[in-house]
Amino acid sequence: MKGSASRVSVLHNRIDGLNGPITRGCFMHAEQTQIEVHNTTISNSECQEGSAFVLLGRESKLQIDDSTFVNNTALSKGGVFLSSGGSVLINNTLFLQNTANSVGGVAYLYGNTQFHIEGSSFLKNRAQEGSTIYTVFNKEVGQSTLRKTLFSYNTALGFGTIILNFVVL
Repeated sequence: MKGSASRVSVLHNRIDGLNGPITRGCFMHAEQTQIEVHNTTISNSECQEGSAFVLLGRESKLQIDDSTFVNNTALSKGGVFLSSGGSVLINNTLFLQNTANSVGGVAYLYGNTQFHIEGSSFLKNRAQEGSTIYTVFNKEVGQSTLRKTLFSYNTALGFGTIILNFVVL
């Protein structure tokens, strides 16, 4: 699914085994789009970047609630999602055994992406660097927050066992 300038709701789904020749966002690649994911499981997907979602643009918003992401792989960046600009809001969501062969076992965030994560669990995720979240922000990014979130048994082979953050001046 690829689109722009829209609103998409993904509600009460089980999605398994997405893979193939798609290089970015095996489930959804969107620009300037608001995506709401609720009570959804995405598992066993493999893509070059962002095995489930790739979200681009300042007006983009990815909101994930009460969902599960298990055993997804990005051959490069963002085991579950990649975002440039906009915001990522995650609440009460499980990320289990997701992998990026390069950076961001769960997420690769860059540009001005703001993220807010609450009441979620990141377990047994892996990457070369940034086992759960890998960020590259410019100095103008707003506040990002983590609240009441569990990180356990995540592995980075290089830097950033949980989060690896770079600020570009």
